[in-house]
Amino acid sequence: MKIVKKIREPKEGDPNAILKLRVELLRLCYSSVEANRQSIVDEMNARYPDCSKKSIERVLKEVIVKEKRGQDVRPVYYVVT
Repeated sequence: MKIVKKIREPKEGDPNAILKLRVELLRLCYSSVEANRQSIVDEMNARYPDCSKKSIERVLKEVIVKEKRGQDVRPVYYVVT
């Protein structure tokens, strides 16, 4: 008797798909000054359904910070280098 392993399909999109779309994610962050992090994740996932929400959140944590700098009136997104 053979034991067959069942291959699990991903629950959401490809976890590495977002890496190809980092520039689009950065553009979305800069264009949505008033938006919160969750709305950016939802918008990115709506535009590119092959990107999982978890992977989008992971990349946001790595490359984006929302803070007030200098003469800023309100916190805005900046790229972390």
